[in-house]
Amino acid sequence: MATHYYDLTESERAIVFKLASHALEHPGGMSFEGRYNRFASSLEISTKTVYRAISKLISLGIVKKETTVKRKC
Repeated sequence: MATHYYDLTESERAIVFKLASHALEHPGGMSFEGRYNRFASSLEISTKTVYRAISKLISLGIVKKETTVKRKC
């Protein structure tokens, strides 16, 4: 993140810190799609801003998106 700090908007930086905080509380990954509305609400920004920011964070290599399959029990 330090490399791209000045390439990010205030909202994008806030989302990085929110993602990091969430990852510490819930290790092992998370579903982005289920969190967009919660992140937007808690940061008082639009859901669309969260989508754009996460796309940018992925393209910069700050956030890694992996596809997983949920096991049926």
